[in-house]
Amino acid sequence: MKRFSFTAIAASLFCLATPGMARPLDLQTAINEAMQHNPGVQALEHKAASASQQAKSAFRHHFGELSGVATYSFLNDAQVLRPISKQLMSGGIGGMPFERNQFHYGVVYKLPLYLGGKLYSGVRIARLEAQKARALVEGTRWTIRFNVTSLFTAAQALDSVITALKQQIRALDTTRQRLDMMVKDGKRPDIDRLKVVESLEQVKAELAEVRARRTRVGAMLMALMGRDPDRDIQVAPQREHVPAIKADKKTLHALLEDISQVRRARLAFRQANRATALVLSEFIPHFSAFADWMQHYGPDTNDPMNTWGIGIRMDLPILSGGSRFADLAAARQKRYAAMSALKRAHLQARARLKDAVAAFKAAKSRLESARARLAAATEAARIEQIRYDTGADTIEDLLRARAREEGAHAEMARTLASIITAAERINMTVEKEVVR
Repeated sequence: MKRFSFTAIAASLFCLATPGMARPLDLQTAINEAMQHNPGVQALEHKAASASQQAKSAFRHHFGELSGVATYSFLNDAQVLRPISKQLMSGGIGGMPFERNQFHYGVVYKLPLYLGGKLYSGVRIARLEAQKARALVEGTRWTIRFNVTSLFTAAQALDSVITALKQQIRALDTTRQRLDMMVKDGKRPDIDRLKVVESLEQVKAELAEVRARRTRVGAMLMALMGRDPDRDIQVAPQREHVPAIKADKKTLHALLEDISQVRRARLAFRQANRATALVLSEFIPHFSAFADWMQHYGPDTNDPMNTWGIGIRMDLPILSGGSRFADLAAARQKRYAAMSALKRAHLQARARLKDAVAAFKAAKSRLESARARLAAATEAARIEQIRYDTGADTIEDLLRARAREEGAHAEMARTLASIITAAERINMTVEKEVVR
């Protein structure tokens, strides 16, 4: 275990002291960069901003609409330029403004007075959609944080495995060099040298495979952070840190009520209720006010003539082929579906929490075994090397001990990574930093 920790510390000091070498990236910096530059998060933030603006647009329909209108007509016969009024009738039919070329322009204002709750429901649905979009951004941020942590710890573990494999290669190469001299002097059979060469090449091949996995993990981490995946990335060396849960079971379950997935399901249910009210509003009479001012012009008319008017309009739904009843039935079914989705969100959140806590406890329990295995394997490899050098053991015993030592280093690295990842999975599940 001391050997493992010393390697990590030495690697860290080497990276900091070597001129021209980039400082290794730490986990918190990686998370901060991903939060700021991840394209997925940025896209969702823009969508959330768009939903907020749409909610504002829906509310501003309360203020009505003012429109400018204009029409030009060329008629087959001269017709009255403006609607007939008492003043026009006083001059007789011949005095009325007849025109074939008519140009009408002006403004029209419409104001909704009562739409049976349609306008209010539409505003509420739009605002709930904006809240859902913001909740999705929050949930995605926690997912991004978990993904960054998972890839970062995987990179750390692979770096540790690469270091262990390099040490294994150096040890096997040293053994091979000794055997070359011993075989030359006739003290050892050549088969021992060949077996060491075979193991050495096998470890080299494994090192190449681990390096390929490290390159893939590094590229995925760079992409997640919004960086160029073609560039290499150095991460801080792995250290033995065992986080602890800072909340009890009751607190964890209480936090599940406010996570983004549950909030989105709850908001969707409220939207479904509003959508049902929106359909019901189609059965109720609608009232709106209007006002207009129009100017009427023709080439033979001395002066443009204007008209204006104000009024209230009622729209009473009578028959629509039964479509409104079908829409109401569909809206109610969507509400039932949203209710079931909310229940499912609660159950899934509790199941994920239970799984995450169990995985965290299992990872912590494996740590002691990994420590003991690494210490035992390291000591066994040292002893086997001495025994083989003195002729007390065969080359097979030495190679098996080296393989066990290599496996112990890899298992230790994976265990440390799994503990951090499992801890971050709990944080992602409850969307609070309760494990640190």
